[in-house]
Amino acid sequence: MENLPKFVSTENAYVNIDNWQQKYVLFIYGMPGSGKSTLAKEMETKYGAVSVSVDFLNCTNFVSSTEELKKHCTRADDFILAYMKEKNLYKGWMNKVCHSFEDMLVQYNKYIEWVVSKATSEKKYIIIEGIQCNKFLLNNKDFPIIFMGTSKWKSYYRKTVRDLFRYAGVKSYKQFKRSLEIYDLIFNQVNEVRKVY
Repeated sequence: MENLPKFVSTENAYVNIDNWQQKYVLFIYGMPGSGKSTLAKEMETKYGAVSVSVDFLNCTNFVSSTEELKKHCTRADDFILAYMKEKNLYKGWMNKVCHSFEDMLVQYNKYIEWVVSKATSEKKYIIIEGIQCNKFLLNNKDFPIIFMGTSKWKSYYRKTVRDLFRYAGVKSYKQFKRSLEIYDLIFNQVNEVRKVY
């Protein structure tokens, strides 16, 4: 598959979609701000599936209970709540086990594998969305996936506007520059996954 364009968005690319019935899990993958969560919610309604955002694993690092997670993260799904309880993931756990970006990817991958296992054993149709799926997708190429076609800069603009309302945005030029550097790293990761499909 071609690299994600920087400036002009393309159509979403659908890969292995026919496998959703037998795999029970569909992935939506793209840049932050590309519309993954919006598409997942639309598909959840249309197909009666459950959408799971890998982003919520981050939230577990900042709360002391599942009740606190539900209060501060109103979109937290049953999967992250069950995983948090089963694995005893409470305030600060990620700081103890993640000493590098690679360590974080390992934790995301463990969570994704757990969700896939639950979906398969319970025969539930699941939509997993999140930029953190790259490690799993590189090692499991037979799962159905929708690659978001939203260009790098359109995604960045949408993410920035969203974050302005959510977190009061970037407060300095240094933060802005750092956010662009991180976005370039993510862009390269997305293209790394796209190349193998």
